[in-house]
Amino acid sequence: MLGNNEKIQGINPGEVFARMLGELPWARLKAYVQANAPLLKLCTSGGYRLEPQRRERAEKLIFREAEKNDFSEVICNGVFASWYPVHQSLHQSLEDYFHSEQYKDWRTAQSLSEDDYVLTDEKFGEFFQIADLQAWKILLCFSPLKFTPEQAGKILDQQQGNSELLEKIAALELELSELRRKAVQEDSELERLRNKAKADASEIQELKKSARQQKTEIDSLQRKFEGSQAEIKRLNQRLLESDQSMQAREAVLKDGLNRDIL
Repeated sequence: MLGNNEKIQGINPGEVFARMLGELPWARLKAYVQANAPLLKLCTSGGYRLEPQRRERAEKLIFREAEKNDFSEVICNGVFASWYPVHQSLHQSLEDYFHSEQYKDWRTAQSLSEDDYVLTDEKFGEFFQIADLQAWKILLCFSPLKFTPEQAGKILDQQQGNSELLEKIAALELELSELRRKAVQEDSELERLRNKAKADASEIQELKKSARQQKTEIDSLQRKFEGSQAEIKRLNQRLLESDQSMQAREAVLKDGLNRDIL
């Protein structure tokens, strides 16, 4: 079995440590530094503050300290503990298994201690995904898991990783091609809808213009109608007054004629 305290052939621990460090969210990286008094003093010496914009400087200092100590467990375990939960799906799968009754029974049957974390080849094959290859390299170098030489070889088998990645790339290219085809169709439909929207907008503008003109004409006719009504009212009043005047004159004439006859 290979533990993370053993030198592993074919892998550069510095590169793997740098990747692990780079994948830490700032909040976790900051918490790790703050929990390590000598490291906190180192990162804040010279008046520097522990801020996101100073992340690159902090990472360089942490890496330098790890390198000085040959990437020992004392330095790396804290970084690993902060990094491990970041890969939620892989973390959950491994934790569920190592805390299961199935694993406890198997561990007891193999006379392993509670501090031994070992994956059978079957479980390793179940959990190992080429998409998580870089995460598995970090587990291989810095986790308390113990791997068989065959399992370590599979993690470090770049040819196998490349082959599987090429298959995934080919599948993704097909998916991308289909998405592009759909995008062209959607762009064409979008253009059609845009043209229709423009035509509709133009028609609406014409209708609004026509409506404004009609409203203007209606208002003009309304004013003319109201003027005509007022004129008719005046004429009716004049006719009424003229009729009353004629009736009065007729009455006067009748009275005069009656006097002459008598």
